Amino acid sequence: YQSVATRQSLVTTLGVIEAALAAHPDDTRLLASKADLLMDSHKHGLSNGSSALDLAHKVLERAREVDADDRYVLMASAFAALLDGDLTGVEALALDLAQTSSEPKDKAFGLWALTLIGNDGETVNKSEPQLFDRQDLPGWINHAPFLSAYSAGDFESALSSAIAFAMPQFFWSGIDRAAALGQLGVEAAAKRELSRAVEQCPDILGRTDRILSAYIPSAELREHVREGLEKAGLYSLH
Repeated sequence: YQSVATRQSLVTTLGVIEAALAAHPDDTRLLASKADLLMDSHKHGLSNGSSALDLAHKVLERAREVDADDRYVLMASAFAALLDGDLTGVEALALDLAQTSSEPKDKAFGLWALTLIGNDGETVNKSEPQLFDRQDLPGWINHAPFLSAYSAGDFESALSSAIAFAMPQFFWSGIDRAAALGQLGVEAAAKRELSRAVEQCPDILGRTDRILSAYIPSAELREHVREGLEKAGLYSLH
């Protein structure tokens, strides 16, 4: 699922985790992973209403009861706080993950969450951008450097990060590429990227702000990304 983030891969992976949980109901990694998948199904428009989100919170609450300091639980809790708009909670959890774990991968996830809320890792260590370059990380980790460059108006670097995002079957990679290309004035390529993203997630058109807010907490930055999408032809696709 982390490699493609499609509807089918989500359903398949969730089924595998459910089966594993039947045998190991208190496994924190399984519980945190299930909560993460359920939150993704909500954020990516793959579930109706709030049922998936409500269940995610319940599963995550159980995981915290078992071991609140588990690194998978910390990461899923940071994602939940991000989804709830609790940026103070995101910062505390992400800092915990980034500062207390000896695993570079965990530090990268913590720094990713911090970057999304505008911290940009200043309180961790800004000399560690290479954390995002690790080969064992999912492509979506590149959304953090994309946001940093995009917010600074460095659209060429933002495009480089969006290209490194890859994951062509996941609509968010198309959002990042379309916004950067739109700002660079490469209209035809921008429209192709946006059209592909909309095909994968039609909610982009009718619920643009909700989709963008899943991974861009700052309203100002969301508007800036929306501007890039408008230059890519967002309104003409309606």
